[in-house]
Amino acid sequence: MKQFIEKNELEVLLQNNGYEYYLERNILHLKEKNKAVIPCATSMWVISKPYNDIYEAISKCKEINILDFTDSDGIPSYFCKFPFLEEVRIGEKIALPIFKDCPRLSRVTFVSEKIQSIDSHSFEGWPHMNRLILGEKLTVINSFSLTNANISVLDLSQTKLKRLNEHAFQNGKFEKIILPYGVEILPEYVFCGCRNLKEIVGEGIKKVEWKAFAECPNLSFLKFNEDIKYESVHRAINGNSSSEDYFLSRCGIIIYSDENFSYIWCFTDFRFYYAKRQDDSLYLKIVYFTTKPQSVKGAFLRMLTKNMEELLPRNWAKSNQTCSE
Repeated sequence: MKQFIEKNELEVLLQNNGYEYYLERNILHLKEKNKAVIPCATSMWVISKPYNDIYEAISKCKEINILDFTDSDGIPSYFCKFPFLEEVRIGEKIALPIFKDCPRLSRVTFVSEKIQSIDSHSFEGWPHMNRLILGEKLTVINSFSLTNANISVLDLSQTKLKRLNEHAFQNGKFEKIILPYGVEILPEYVFCGCRNLKEIVGEGIKKVEWKAFAECPNLSFLKFNEDIKYESVHRAINGNSSSEDYFLSRCGIIIYSDENFSYIWCFTDFRFYYAKRQDDSLYLKIVYFTTKPQSVKGAFLRMLTKNMEELLPRNWAKSNQTCSE
């Protein structure tokens, strides 16, 4: 097939292959009674070009920048090497595709509240989304479902999810994730490699499994159920499997440092501790320690408590005031 084709040539190919469609300026609308079977690739890793002659033709048509599948029953699982593609519109009945080597793609429109499950690599190669809110029909998020997803805030609070699978959010670019109350356990490696992740809100979470937060260096805010087993948070952060290390370790957040010491709000017993001064890069970061820092007492604790509103988010400040009374 030649390098580029004209829109009228594409129309001939669509008609000859039984596609029902209509063209509107730079938009190709594919209709519901599209009788041409769209093949599914066996793996995203072996795709180096569009794997259907029609879609290869579409990819080479400079005049088509938007593909509209809102009235279609089918869509390719993978879009690879569509240099002119700027927007894809997805209907309610079809799954979310993966995009690879689509440099001009800036918008994907879909009905988020209709999604019932998210399969492996569902948001791979999608353009950046500031915020994604998924609706109550969502009941399943599989392992690696949101791997490499370029989403700043993921809001799952309205979903009916009851559990998460291991590695579900691995290597995603999330900054904040809000979980539904029905999810009570964070499984192993669920947030592994989420290097931008700063905040997790999961008011139903009661247990955190080993290395759930592996390679999350910017994590600084957790909001979990009041019945959370804090020893499981220790294990998730420090990654130790030894029962001795597991129970001796503590974790907390560094909220202040002076010339000699860093002061830590401990997640385990809701009190302040101080230890040898830590690097400034750890300020407001979650840390673990296996030694026995000294408890903060007296005048400094009162001064620190007084200034908590300036040092921490509002709900942390409230926790501290309750603890110090």
